[in-house]
Amino acid sequence: MSTPPDELESELGSLRPRQPSERVRRGIAHRLAEPPPRVVTRALWAWSGAALALAASVVIAVSLWPRAENAPNVRRNPIVAGSNPMKPDELPPTLLAYYQVFRESDEKLDTLLDRHGAILLTAGNGAADSGSLWKEMLN
Repeated sequence: MSTPPDELESELGSLRPRQPSERVRRGIAHRLAEPPPRVVTRALWAWSGAALALAASVVIAVSLWPRAENAPNVRRNPIVAGSNPMKPDELPPTLLAYYQVFRESDEKLDTLLDRHGAILLTAGNGAADSGSLWKEMLN
């Protein structure tokens, strides 16, 4: 570690940078005295304008969105669970129907599932759309 420096290292160590010329000093001073470029300010204004346009678009969209009280097909009567006037044998195959029948007894649920399964198996004759299924179930 204590080896004497070789010739190249000693020569490089003796090199010193030159003093900058007066012209270089004036250029640096002039650039430091200038205001920052306006590119940053333009970008800030551009982003602010874009954000303002987006906010205005959202406000317009929300104000023009149809309200539920103005909609023509809004159902105003609440649906009450358990107010189904259909008999358990006439219920369509829905989860609500199964839930209502299950609340009565699990045997009735098994009976309804068997009935719906038999109807679905016999309705599979090529016309298995919902209309033919409803006709089959209500007959």
